[in-house]
Amino acid sequence: MAIKYAPNYKKENTLFICVHHSGGIENNPLASTKLFTADTIDKAHQTKWNYKSSLGYYGGYNFFCDYWGNVIQFRAVGEETMAQKGYNFNGQVVSICLAGNFTKGVDVPSEAQKMALEELIRQFPQVPNSNIVPHRHFRDTECYGNSLSDDWARNLPDVTYTMGPDIEEQKKTLLKKIIELYQLIIKKLLLK
Repeated sequence: MAIKYAPNYKKENTLFICVHHSGGIENNPLASTKLFTADTIDKAHQTKWNYKSSLGYYGGYNFFCDYWGNVIQFRAVGEETMAQKGYNFNGQVVSICLAGNFTKGVDVPSEAQKMALEELIRQFPQVPNSNIVPHRHFRDTECYGNSLSDDWARNLPDVTYTMGPDIEEQKKTLLKKIIELYQLIIKKLLLK
């Protein structure tokens, strides 16, 4: 994915990656939202805030990742977001939202979402692993859901990849994960 940056963005400004979940819905906080799309979030945020980004979206996060691992960039990195009030300007925090309600007993992140999140995190190598945090790090909220520990996003299996001389080995590992994901999908389809 070719990430878009605000014209005044400086890499050293980004100190945190903040992970969100779409959560429940207003009249049902325990509703599953794993099938929410970028369009669903964009329309909801247009109604809620009506704050259009330089990329033409209303979604309040820098990135949104749906259940299938598709990533949409709502806001340029360095552009003001609607998330983490007080930390949401100048690229200080990159906001990534995963579709789903990760409250205990509702949804869990899909393998495709985990892989997409890992890839996004690798785009910001200047952010220390300890600064990959849930939304609740900045505000009194359950977000990214109480079924995930505070260090869940920083402990994804391959989150520590770096681009370097072992790039071929990294490609092999990623290809292996993709094959495993397809095998899992095929197995589930055959069990139906």
